[in-house]
Amino acid sequence: MKIRLLILQFFLSTYVFAQTSNTNTLTVLEYIYDFQFDKAANYCQKQPTENSFSNNLLWAQLLRWKHLPLHSANDSITDLYEEKLLKVKLLQMKSTFDSLSRTNSHLMLAEHYYNKGQNYKAFQEAYQAYQFLSEKLERNSAEVDSLWLLPLSLYHYYYDYYKSTYSMSFTLMWALNKGDKQKGLDGLTKLANTNSYGTTEALIYLSHIYLRFENEPKRSLQHAIKLHQKYPNNLKFYELLIENNLANQVNYDQNLALSQKLIDTKQTYFVKYGLTYQALTQSQIEGEKQIKADLLENALASLKKLGGGNHLESLLYTELIKLKTSKQNQYLTSLEKVKKYDFVLTQP
Repeated sequence: MKIRLLILQFFLSTYVFAQTSNTNTLTVLEYIYDFQFDKAANYCQKQPTENSFSNNLLWAQLLRWKHLPLHSANDSITDLYEEKLLKVKLLQMKSTFDSLSRTNSHLMLAEHYYNKGQNYKAFQEAYQAYQFLSEKLERNSAEVDSLWLLPLSLYHYYYDYYKSTYSMSFTLMWALNKGDKQKGLDGLTKLANTNSYGTTEALIYLSHIYLRFENEPKRSLQHAIKLHQKYPNNLKFYELLIENNLANQVNYDQNLALSQKLIDTKQTYFVKYGLTYQALTQSQIEGEKQIKADLLENALASLKKLGGGNHLESLLYTELIKLKTSKQNQYLTSLEKVKKYDFVLTQP
């Protein structure tokens, strides 16, 4: 079971989708990333899906972004999502794009089954995705189609990261192809500087990696700003931008404005983020220690009433710990229970 879960950690950390130069596909992806879901759906409904890798994946992509978080959506949505991905697995592969699409469907199904508690099915999908990547990892990079740059770069980074973080468990993973963290970062940076669908994905991962794993919030902020400028309507991209602003202690007015937009959606998922970010920003502005503590405590109580959330709770506990109040030990214990990333709201 440890081996299965470790392999899952690789692939569940990498939400990879197909790269393509197809103009129609890119247009729909732009709609999805900019939260123009009706326009994206109108296109998808007009396209056949029976024998199309791209259209089935577009439907899955649309469902995944529209219904955040997908694993909490109703059964009709998650069943349709699974149906679209399973169709991709049945199609005959005729091109590099097709095999990359098949790999992506395995990764997305792995995440889907993992969230449903079906660990064995999740492992099977993740392993099938690894088999597609394994052959590419064994070849000279010059011989591999550039379409594979994103998933291969992510594999290189996360392999090295998990190897150093979970060294004891990794002794059981000797059969996996080795990865190189710097090679992964170089590949993502190269992709981020191109003009393709993969550019957006690369920016997402670079911002996430530099903020939460590499503790380089200044570098992460550059990528988060590009994402927000490119897709100003994407509420999910607010997350990286606001947390980077907080880590760098800049742009408080922007944080408060974006936090209010999240709250105004009245969608529980986004409201939780908005209330948390609003309190964190106000606590950085406020000078008095007790007022800071009250802001953070009130946000924590509101967050828990809305169902909680490990990452958001970890942000609030991290700031409360910095205040060094009489509840210090209590906050430290609580943080250990919910901590998800190596670094949150930190400065190097």
